[in-house]
Amino acid sequence: GDRVAQLRDAEGQDLRDAQLDPETLGALADDAPVDRVLVRLGELPRHLIDAVLVVEDRRFFEHHGLDPHRLAGALVANLRAKRVSQGGSTITQQLVKNVFLTHERSVVRKLREAWLALRVERAHTKDEILEAYLKALSLGRRGPGSVVGDEAAARHYFGHSARTLDLGESALLAGMIRGPGYYSPFTHPERAQGRRGRV
Repeated sequence: GDRVAQLRDAEGQDLRDAQLDPETLGALADDAPVDRVLVRLGELPRHLIDAVLVVEDRRFFEHHGLDPHRLAGALVANLRAKRVSQGGSTITQQLVKNVFLTHERSVVRKLREAWLALRVERAHTKDEILEAYLKALSLGRRGPGSVVGDEAAARHYFGHSARTLDLGESALLAGMIRGPGYYSPFTHPERAQGRRGRV
């Protein structure tokens, strides 16, 4: 009758109490269920930030939204592979794409992304951009909802806050940015461990 009458452990012994995680009904008014918790950049361990910068945008603090070196490197790699094998987007461009644009692949969308990245860089500090990027990262699924942001991912994969991530955990999350499903430690532990080691 909508009441808990007894609590028992796996062996059938009575329990006095138990802590149950509540089901997330919604977060930040998104259309789809999202598991998202917000944490300030200054609260995160430096090795998490460094791991993300190493894999996503090494010159983040040196460019103004677009990285000509990275774009040229991606162009050369793609020409050699005769297909799109590398992206040249900066963290700012990725943030713009995730927040303001669709994921379609077209020259017009790419030009719009570059223009918006330059505007975002003029209007916000690097720390603000990086914090927003870490909050917007899609890092997997939890039931019917998405795991969005560094804090939700740390809780989902490791059971504790991103504030207390160790180096290995930080490297694993940073490595998952490229492909959360492909590098999931739950479904592909060997692949996730290899990627973590490379990061």
